[in-house]
Amino acid sequence: MEKTVKYANSVIEALKQKYAEGVVKDFVIPPLINIKTCKEIGFAVILYVASKYDYSEELLGVWKEKFGADEYIISVKRNQLQIKFIIRY
Repeated sequence: MEKTVKYANSVIEALKQKYAEGVVKDFVIPPLINIKTCKEIGFAVILYVASKYDYSEELLGVWKEKFGADEYIISVKRNQLQIKFIIRY
């Protein structure tokens, strides 16, 4: 599994096709920066999903594996549900 933004984009495109009804509403892939060294140490994949009913713990585990993520965090920002996958190099 590649830990690259290009690979993450391909996973997201596959998710969008599989869930054509719009589970993944939007996404961003910001870099992760080490504050002390100012070096990039990975990136995050932040998926904005339609509602809490569009995912399960089992599905999150599958997505985590597909992205090669170290961890994921679920939160609500600006009235949108987001799932943040952390991918470190």
